[in-house]
Amino acid sequence: MEYIQVLELFAGLGGLHIAVNNQKDANIQVVKSFEINVNAVKTYQENFGHDVVSNRNILSLSTEELFRQNVNAIFMSPPCQPFTRLGKKLDVNDDRCNAFHHVLKLLPRSPNIQYLLIENVYGFESSKMRDTMLEILQSCGFYTIEFLLSPTDFGVPNSRLRYYLLARKNKKFTFCKHDHTSIVKEFPYCTCRVKSLNDQASICSNCQREVNTNISSLVQQNAGNAAQNSLVNPGKLHSYLDKETDIEQYAVPDKILLRYGNILDLRTFQDSSSCCFTKGYTHLVEGSGSVLVCSRSVTIEEAYKVYNEFKDTDSEAALKSLRKLKIRYFTPKEVERIMCFPDNYTWPKDISDKTKYKLLGNSVNVHVVTLLVALLLHS
Repeated sequence: MEYIQVLELFAGLGGLHIAVNNQKDANIQVVKSFEINVNAVKTYQENFGHDVVSNRNILSLSTEELFRQNVNAIFMSPPCQPFTRLGKKLDVNDDRCNAFHHVLKLLPRSPNIQYLLIENVYGFESSKMRDTMLEILQSCGFYTIEFLLSPTDFGVPNSRLRYYLLARKNKKFTFCKHDHTSIVKEFPYCTCRVKSLNDQASICSNCQREVNTNISSLVQQNAGNAAQNSLVNPGKLHSYLDKETDIEQYAVPDKILLRYGNILDLRTFQDSSSCCFTKGYTHLVEGSGSVLVCSRSVTIEEAYKVYNEFKDTDSEAALKSLRKLKIRYFTPKEVERIMCFPDNYTWPKDISDKTKYKLLGNSVNVHVVTLLVALLLHS
């Protein structure tokens, strides 16, 4: 059986490393990773040891080193700022593309690389950088397939639409009936927890998708809270929350409530979705992630009726009404769970909550990439 040695680039918190470790029956491991952010490196070392990750600029990587590392796969999540909707969308003209472009230019001289997994933000699929990437991969003999997927597609209560590319050399993808030039917007196999591994049916009666035993096994064994859910029966936020939380510690400040009350993305314990958590969570308001309503005695409608009546004439009355909702931020641990990191994931003691939010906002959803790694290996 082929043994797959992975080089993880732009490693961040190691979400792709966890996805690799989740492949219980596959001969695959991360042998080296590169990350330039010091706090990310410290956290990576806390969870995977000091020998795997290097704190260095990827522009220093050479074809000779790729060969010496004895790797045949590269998994990476390059910087998304050149393509994000909140950025300037400079695309290939953004210096933050340089490291990714450098890696791509190494591939024609690195025949040992047989597998690729690449994650990026929604918007990358229409970029010039994507066109350059596909041109290089095609010239190297890679077969590729592209996805636009969100954790909500897998029953995880979080909207985080992302671009993914799977590529392998000399091995066609046979699981999808499409021309491999369009982007796939649906995972090809059943990912329902309710699907029994002993059920020999080829089509899941729950989601009507084809059943793949490798995928079903991963959903059963490795997805944590996500494994309890499905596209048909999405999970509730309450199953991802801390049992006890200091509401005051994570309370949304009064000045934010008063000024931005109407643009906060409010969620309750019973909601089956939340907005994408970004690196700006807790210090940016719009588009940076949801906040949680903890009150069970006052409805959102009641509180906001008073707030909107008085916010321009009696700020104290307006603020008092919203305070009754007990609105707080999701804790870093809760964001971790929603991103499907395992509960035993740990942080260095000197990493602040603000830094945790920033690093999590730049990370990948572990459940989604776990299934994509399986798709790359087994399909």
